[in-house]
Amino acid sequence: MYFIGGIEDMTTMALSVISALARCRSSMDSLNPLALHTVNELRKISTVMAISNGKSSRGR
Repeated sequence: MYFIGGIEDMTTMALSVISALARCRSSMDSLNPLALHTVNELRKISTVMAISNGKSSRGR
């Protein structure tokens, strides 16, 4: 489960990418679907992490 250790770093990186995209207002129209897709993927990941964290804490 080495993936769980790096999830905070991955989330921070993804959020900084999103904020960088948000700063580029001129190209935001073309990047908007990509940004929405990234946010949806982050939501899926955080949901999966919450579920797996709940399972691991119950297991202990």
